[in-house]
Amino acid sequence: MEEYLKGYLGESEFQKFIMDGKDAIRKMEDENPIGLEDANAYLLEIDKRAKGEIPNPILETLLHFQYLNTPSTEFSNGYTKVYSTKNHLKAKGLDMQFKVPLSWRSMEGDRPNVVQKFVTDYGDGLETVVLVVKDLGQDFTQDEFVKIFLEDGGKSFLPVGSNLISTDRTKFDQNEGFVIVFNQTRETLGIKVQMRVMMFYIVYKNKLINFSCGIGSPGSDIELQKRYSQLAPLFLSVGRSIVFNSQYK
Repeated sequence: MEEYLKGYLGESEFQKFIMDGKDAIRKMEDENPIGLEDANAYLLEIDKRAKGEIPNPILETLLHFQYLNTPSTEFSNGYTKVYSTKNHLKAKGLDMQFKVPLSWRSMEGDRPNVVQKFVTDYGDGLETVVLVVKDLGQDFTQDEFVKIFLEDGGKSFLPVGSNLISTDRTKFDQNEGFVIVFNQTRETLGIKVQMRVMMFYIVYKNKLINFSCGIGSPGSDIELQKRYSQLAPLFLSVGRSIVFNSQYK
């Protein structure tokens, strides 16, 4: 966390931040001497924190920095939360669930078919997982989906202006699907951001399900590739955690 703050504030501002913090603590101690009751309450709080009883969003922030360079380890170490689409209006009756890292913030989608999005750094990061559900409105089998996908190698499913890197056929909880990886450049308010996206496509009960797992970098392609190599195992773990609950009823 210290290195992060130094990079964010700069060395001189970081040192000023530390000194100002120490001065504020000393002033508070001088003006409000700690009594026995306060000390016991403090020790009790320390004991709770040591046992993992850490309030939100403090825990999520600590996890973000602890696993900043090894994000997949947060998932494998069990620091996850389960998201369910059950009864969500935008899910269009779909009952599925999956796991995401605990430090990623859940946010409602701001577009018609975007059910939910999850963002690193408790909502302030450049990495996202976005769930999109579209109703195909017809009898559309998984076999037909696979046939269409294989005809052009999944290129027709790519966003305009993107560059295909790889396509793999797989299964998500016994259902046919594909994993596409591509690069894309997005521009917002004159700022261009390089994107690397791993996208899961699944057809289940006449619905096209799309998981867009993306990372952004305003820096070089080398930085983008480095960050992607750290996040790719995590994205695959999210995909492996997908469960279609209705098929077990």
